[in-house]
Order: sequence, then C-alpha cells, then structure tokens
Amino acid sequence: MLKQKFPSNIKKEVIKNYKKLKNKKVAVRSSATAEDLPTASFAGQQDTYLNIKGDKDLITAIQKCWASLFTSRAIYYREKNNFKHRDVLIAVVIQEMINAKYAGVMFTVDPVNKKHILIEIVEGLGEALVSGQITPNTYFMNKKTHKVEEASEHFNFDQTLLTDISKIGEKIEKHYKKPQDIELALDKNNKIYILQSRPITTL
Repeated sequence: MLKQKFPSNIKKEVIKNYKKLKNKKVAVRSSATAEDLPTASFAGQQDTYLNIKGDKDLITAIQKCWASLFTSRAIYYREKNNFKHRDVLIAVVIQEMINAKYAGVMFTVDPVNKKHILIEIVEGLGEALVSGQITPNTYFMNKKTHKVEEASEHFNFDQTLLTDISKIGEKIEKHYKKPQDIELALDKNNKIYILQSRPITTL
C-alpha cells in the first residue's frame, strides 16, 4: 500500500483544506469502521502520527495511517475478535495539533469500581499516557458534585479544572447516552479541548 500512488483527486482536496488551517502542525489519526464498537474498542490498533507539517509529510502520514490497518498487531486483533479482514475499512482524521500543556483521558464511569468519573492527567502530549510510558496523576471524581474524592498526584494540577473536565464528560455521556472514554488536552491558557470520545467497552 505504501508503494501505491496516492489518488490525485484526494491529494488535491487534502492539500487545499490543509492550507486553510492556522496551525500547520497536525495529527493524523485513524478511524476504522470496526473501532469503538460496544464489544471491541480497537483502540491503538491503527497508527497515529503527531506534529506532521508540510504537504509531503502529510500525504505520507495519511498513507502510513491507511497501511496500519494491515500491521501484524491489527491483523492479530481482528483474528482474535473474529472480524473478517475485508469487512474492516479505514478513514483518516486530520486534526490541528494542540500545543498541549497537559493531556489526559477520562472515563465517565470508572471501569473498575463503576462509581466515579476517572480522570488521568499528564504534562505535555497524551501519547505517552495512552501508550503507558509514564505514570499520570489519577483522580476519582464524584459523579454528582464533580469534586475529587480520591487522588494520586505526581505534579500539581488545578482542581477547578478537574471539575470543569468532569462536567464536560457528563455532557458528552448524556449526548451519546452511554459511558464514554474521552481523550483531551489543555493549552497554555488551560483551555480544554476534546480530541476524541468513544464508548467504554469494558463495563
């Protein structure tokens, strides 16, 4: 797939819209048709590319993202979960990069105790958190008051922001009518960005 010529009509549209972005650094993320199902999340099975800049690198990252549908990891996961390979298709999402001061994930229902909202926060980009490379701050939030009930911290983090994040999670859960696994980022001004939301598959 990486050796195939990129379709010229798609390339033209991608570059035209890329040039409209204020921030020329982007994230190139997969969105496969079998992702985020109630019984199988497929989270992390396809590749994500961060801080991509320039027409050439963007097109290359898109092609690599498409090709990641056929990595040994992705093929094994489909085999294990009884998905037919030809039934799974992949699209690519291009998002402007957030110059993240903090990044995090939020489970609107803690998959373990099923009582709290669980929020994990790291400094910088969230890739290290998602891949398990670093230990995050962990907060268990009361679902009614949106206050911290239990915490494990490695750096100071404003608890009013945790309340704001928790309330946003509640709104997203109500919108989708089921508990959500949410990725988020905060910029230098502590503005909260929601990067992705998907149903929790482990409840």
